[in-house]
Amino acid sequence: MTASKAASISVAALNLCARRVELLVSVPRDLSVLRSIENVLDELQAAREFAELVSSVIKEATDEVKALKSRHQLDKDGSTSEKLFSAQKSLQVYCDLLKMRRESARMDPQLREEDGVFDEFCKSIAAIAELHNNINASRLAIGMHDVKYSKVIGEFDSIEKLKAFLDA
Repeated sequence: MTASKAASISVAALNLCARRVELLVSVPRDLSVLRSIENVLDELQAAREFAELVSSVIKEATDEVKALKSRHQLDKDGSTSEKLFSAQKSLQVYCDLLKMRRESARMDPQLREEDGVFDEFCKSIAAIAELHNNINASRLAIGMHDVKYSKVIGEFDSIEKLKAFLDA
């Protein structure tokens, strides 16, 4: 067999494969698949919109904390910062889950680009990341405010006195 004949056979095989893929894609999809796509899109959109709403509230509250002139500490016992940090950890777990689901969607042969599932996963992941960052900014603003208006502790002439003060 000559090289040109082998190349012709290879091209013919590729054309046949391409045609079969076109046929497969053009076949109407099962309604249960379309329903599942719609459910996933609805779920992702609702979660994204909620994350965007909470994110805007957190951002607004952070701006208020930054503008606050009160000399009182906001989070003396650290409980607010702990709760916000816990929320960030939960968001990270959720974001990792979304990334795994996005990869599954990308690999799923039943899904098409025009379904928008992959894109909606990307939007949801971005919204969760923005919420995470806004919570971080809020924790920082509260911490900066509390440090700015904390009791001045002065100087310590020994490490033991500093440790005793910090442990109190």
